[in-house]
Amino acid sequence: DLSHMARFALQHMPAPEAGAALLAALPRIEGDLKIGLIGSLGQRGDRKAVAEIAALATDGDAGIARTSIRALGRIGGPQAAEALAKIEAPPELAAARDNAYLMCADSMLAEGRTDEALKIYSNMLSADNGTWIRIAAYKGFVQAKKEEAVPVVLALLKDKDLNLQRAAG
Repeated sequence: DLSHMARFALQHMPAPEAGAALLAALPRIEGDLKIGLIGSLGQRGDRKAVAEIAALATDGDAGIARTSIRALGRIGGPQAAEALAKIEAPPELAAARDNAYLMCADSMLAEGRTDEALKIYSNMLSADNGTWIRIAAYKGFVQAKKEEAVPVVLALLKDKDLNLQRAAG
């Protein structure tokens, strides 16, 4: 009855023991409680939880899979990005996976791992990806490669996709 309140309390505690307690509970619970716990680990940015959360990203329960993918994005970093890159997401989770992958790139860029972030951004610029994912990838690319931004933005202003043009503007 009090598991949500306990989870909320632990979620915001900076102590590593709080993260360890949440992670230890993960294999023992199911359903909405598990979804909430995964979300809390993601909110904590707990990189020690990446392997366990990544294993749930392909769960048969779409709620658990979606929450796991989102949590990996919130956690960020190279380990979460690597896990997301390996996920063959079903169509209904592809946008969530792509968004989480870009969130990892953003966190790596913020940590000074520019080359690693650029690999992700460059991969996500493909026309195979949706417009909004491409816009986010271009934003990251421009932030990472400021010296090369002007020609990229100018090319986007001439793109046939009106949304890419607007984003460039």
